[in-house]
Amino acid sequence: MKRFLVLFVSLFLMIGATPANAAVSDFEGLYLDLESYWNGSDESGGFSSGDASFNNNYDSTWGSWDGFSYSNITDTTTDGMGGQYNAITGGGLNSSSKYAVSYYSAWAANPPTATRPSEQVVTGAYFTNNNYAYYSMLNGDAYAKKFEEGDWFKLTITGKDATGTETGIVDAYLANGTNIVRVWTWVDLSSLGKVKSLEFTLSSSDTGDWGMNTPAYFCMDSLNGTPPLTGSISGVVTTDIVGHVTPVEGGIINLAGTGLVTTTNASGEYSFNNVPEGTYELQIEATYFEPMIVSNVNVTSGVPTSVSEIQLSLPTPPQILPGDATGDGKLGLDDVIYILQVLSGVRTQIAP
Repeated sequence: MKRFLVLFVSLFLMIGATPANAAVSDFEGLYLDLESYWNGSDESGGFSSGDASFNNNYDSTWGSWDGFSYSNITDTTTDGMGGQYNAITGGGLNSSSKYAVSYYSAWAANPPTATRPSEQVVTGAYFTNNNYAYYSMLNGDAYAKKFEEGDWFKLTITGKDATGTETGIVDAYLANGTNIVRVWTWVDLSSLGKVKSLEFTLSSSDTGDWGMNTPAYFCMDSLNGTPPLTGSISGVVTTDIVGHVTPVEGGIINLAGTGLVTTTNASGEYSFNNVPEGTYELQIEATYFEPMIVSNVNVTSGVPTSVSEIQLSLPTPPQILPGDATGDGKLGLDDVIYILQVLSGVRTQIAP
C-alpha cells in the first residue's frame, strides 16, 4: 500500500509539474448584449479569455480607451469612429459571434498586451482590420490618405518571457499597397518560443507630425488556436502585344483582401503558398497594361490550384508604348522598319 501511495504521489507531482497546453482565447465566454461591445468603461482594467488576460486603459474624463476591447457587432458598412468596434469580416472566426478589438496608442504607458499565467509556446492567432482602419485605407479620410501602391499598415507582435526579456518579433501586414486585409488571417507565433506575454504595436507608411495617420486598430480572434488548412495558387501572366505570346515580368499580383502580394518572374510566373482554404480574387497590374481581375479562384487544402494563363492587353484608348513607332499598340518588325526609315531620311517623323 505504501509503495502504491508513493507511486501515485510521484505521478501526481509529475503531472502537476508538466506545463499544460495554453488554452485558446476565443472570447466566446464573455457576456455581451446583441450588437454591442465592451470598451473598459467599468474601469476594471481588462478581461480574460482562455488562460490569457488582456489589458485595457479607460479614461472616464475623455471617454477614450486603449489596449483591448471585445465586440459582437456584425455591421461591415459603418466607417469612421462609428466603426471602431466592428470587424470588417462581420463577425468572429468561422462565423463565431465575438472577437477582440485593439486600439494602439503611442502615448499609452503600455501597448496592448496579452499575458499568460506561465511561459508557454503560443501557436498563433487570426487577425483582420476593423471598419475604421479598413475604410480609411480604402478611401482616405480627413486625417489619413487613401492607400496606393507602396503604402503599408503593419502589426508587430513581440514576445516576452517571465523576466520581461524579448524572445522574438513577428510582423504581419494588415495592408500591402491597395491590398487591404478583410478576412481573418492566420499569423504563426510559434517562432517566438515560450512567452509569458505578447505585446502588439502598429505602424504605417502614412505618418505626419503627430505620428501615424492610419487609424491604429486591429481585430483578433482565436489566440493560440489551430492554423488553417492551406493550399497554393500558381499561374503565368503573358501578353501578345509583340505579335506573339510572351511573358510579362514584374507584374503585381494581389490576392485580394488577404494582404498577400507577389510579382511575376522573367517567365511571367507567380505563386502563393500557405493560402487558407477558400475562394479568392486575383488582381493583376503591370505597367502599360489594362488591370485584370480573376474571380472564383478556389483553394483546397493540400491541392495545388493552377490558374489559367492570364493574358494582358493594352488599355482603351491604348497608352503610347516605347518603341511603338506606328502607334498600333503592338511592337513588331514594322516598328523597326519605320524607325530605320526615319533615321535614313525616307520618313521625316515618328508617327504620333
